[in-house]
Amino acid sequence: MKNKIKEYFNVLKNASRTDFKIIIGITLLFILIITLNFRLIFNVMSNQTEEIGQMQLESIRSELQTMLTDAENTTLRVSI
Repeated sequence: MKNKIKEYFNVLKNASRTDFKIIIGITLLFILIITLNFRLIFNVMSNQTEEIGQMQLESIRSELQTMLTDAENTTLRVSI
C-alpha cells in the first residue's frame, strides 16, 4: 500500500504545470456547471411555488365570493 502511495506521489511530482492547469480548469468548469444547475433548479422551484400560491389564492377568493353571495341571498330571503 505504501509503495502505491509513493508511486502516486512520484507521478504527481513528475507532472508538468500544464497538467495541473488542465485539472484546475476542468474542476472550475465543473463547479461552474454545478452552480448554474443549482441556480436553474432554484428558479424553476420558486416559479412553481409562486404559481401554486396564486392558484390557491384564486381558489380561496372564488370560495369566499360564493359564500358571500349565498349569505346575501339568505339575508334577502330572511328580510322578505
